[in-house]
Amino acid sequence: MKKHLLIFSATLSLAALASAQCFVNPANVLPYNIGSKTYGVVKEAKTWSAARACAVQFMGKLAIVESQLEQDSIFAILNRSGIVTSSITAPDGGGAAYVWLGGNDRGTEGTWVWDSYAGGTGQFWQGARTGTVVGGLYNNWGNEPGNFNNQDALGFASTAWPFGTAGQWNDVDENNNLFFIVEYPGTVGLNEVMRNKAITLSPNPTQDELSLNCDNCGNRDEAYQIFDIQGRLMQEGVLNTDKVVDVRKLETGSYFIQFVSSGLSLKFQKD
Repeated sequence: MKKHLLIFSATLSLAALASAQCFVNPANVLPYNIGSKTYGVVKEAKTWSAARACAVQFMGKLAIVESQLEQDSIFAILNRSGIVTSSITAPDGGGAAYVWLGGNDRGTEGTWVWDSYAGGTGQFWQGARTGTVVGGLYNNWGNEPGNFNNQDALGFASTAWPFGTAGQWNDVDENNNLFFIVEYPGTVGLNEVMRNKAITLSPNPTQDELSLNCDNCGNRDEAYQIFDIQGRLMQEGVLNTDKVVDVRKLETGSYFIQFVSSGLSLKFQKD
């Protein structure tokens, strides 16, 4: 029988977590930005309900994944976060490692929603593994959800399991103790070069060079790192005064360029 129950603000620092009732050590939070959204990978294991309470207490919510960009970005961040996957396995999830997202079907079996308590977007999936997407919203299930022994919470897999691959979603028991991803409004920690600027990369896709396009970014040096979709560091350096990065040595594929001081990540394609 189903139970019925009822990456911070833009100015809140990670240090504020230390005094929060949830008692998360700020050293265990990895912040990053995707466009206008800020996330925190919280590397402390909690049940889904406890993780949800922490996220709301920190003026955020358990992360909602609404696009392939967000999906790929989270996967890349997890792959380079230094998480020991053996510490976040879910026995009922095929023994794979997971982090919590905000999805759940705790209210009605098979009605998968993004947590509305924290401003979620409502239902995104109806049914089990042969179910249907709702409203055209993004999803990335493995051959799931399976509702094995009444699984009600959404896990983002960082390793494979018999019914899915790393990066896909699975329904797992909400009482598993897993790390989790918090999504916050706005951006946190962008330096004066990046703050409140519209930043794009061009050409994208590219074959040889990437240009950073930003009104009034100035000429201040900005260190960067480039990661592949698996989270492996492929290149690093400092932007020159022309804000151009040479990527000719990269193989064809998808990459993220991250600006070290701000944590801002932008995706690009190398042809």
